[in-house]
Amino acid sequence: MDMSICLNLHDVLLDEKNIIQKLIECKSESFKGFNVIFWHKDLKEEDIKNFISRNQEDLFKLKTHIRKSPKTVWFLVVTDESMKKINSRYHTIGSIDFGIDNYRKVCSHINRRDGK
Repeated sequence: MDMSICLNLHDVLLDEKNIIQKLIECKSESFKGFNVIFWHKDLKEEDIKNFISRNQEDLFKLKTHIRKSPKTVWFLVVTDESMKKINSRYHTIGSIDFGIDNYRKVCSHINRRDGK
């Protein structure tokens, strides 16, 4: 089971270096599959391409996907009302930082439960 986390790309762009660093830390703590899904709504293609070119190496390491409408994710950080349509196993409502912290808590609990 991949422990995917889905974040609103618009919010990520507001503090991308900090958020990407936190995601890299999450990946290093993950014992199961890890990937990041950046959801976007109404972002210009040019903004997305610039984001990718600025962070290409890190995005590759994180196994990143950029989607307009992901069907299902493992952990969803809801920062926009329209994100509530995305199916998820777990979710949190709040800021990206708050969501990543909660994601790490859930992963830590699962790793302890599974004895890893």
